[in-house]
Amino acid sequence: MDLPRPGVYEGIAWWAGRHATLDYYNHTLCELAEHPDPDALGHAWRNNPTPERYVFELHFVREATPEDDDEA
Repeated sequence: MDLPRPGVYEGIAWWAGRHATLDYYNHTLCELAEHPDPDALGHAWRNNPTPERYVFELHFVREATPEDDDEA
């Protein structure tokens, strides 16, 4: 991820679709166990009806200092 400028940022992360994607993936694996098809997993994954979505909401706090590198 490219940030607009170097420095210290704070923020939150949130996501959607994690459980639905897991359920879909597990259902697909069960189907493949019953009816093996080498191409089915890739096809199913590309056509996931509820893909995961991750969002990072960041805001610039201040310029970085040498002490910030010591904390990382």
